[in-house]
Amino acid sequence: MFSDSDGLFDVSLGSAPAGWLLRKRRLHKLHDGARLDLGGIAKGHAVDRAVRALQRAGAAAGWVNAGGDLRCFGGAAVELKLRDEQRGGVVHFGRLHDGAFATSCFADNARSRLSARAHAATASHVSVAAPFCLMADALTKVVAASGDMNHPLLVRAGARAWLH
Repeated sequence: MFSDSDGLFDVSLGSAPAGWLLRKRRLHKLHDGARLDLGGIAKGHAVDRAVRALQRAGAAAGWVNAGGDLRCFGGAAVELKLRDEQRGGVVHFGRLHDGAFATSCFADNARSRLSARAHAATASHVSVAAPFCLMADALTKVVAASGDMNHPLLVRAGARAWLH
């Protein structure tokens, strides 16, 4: 996703984006200074793996929620509620059917951080709906860094973004 996002999404956090080589499902480190931080996609990936495990175990429908990164499958639907940072509490956002949803906050005191090359175009919350949670999770960072709710990666992933 590094090259597809023009460097906006960088799991090497700028330490060595070309410091890795993927060969036959094996990652080879090419630079001593290269580091990886999978925090930008780990929760989304875990949600997708949990859904896959439920489906393999015979679940026809359900959802997995990992602290706000969530995915529904089958006939299940989940009401989406977002935190209201100004007034407190939550606000109704919509319903999720057979897909994934992730929200990231990029305020100064937030846990989410962008790579050294990417500077947040906005200091707000970014939410993305996509078919898979890993993509929704990663695309929140691309949208935050670019400020582009119509970024080409959203279209390619079949995703939609909101800034709030």
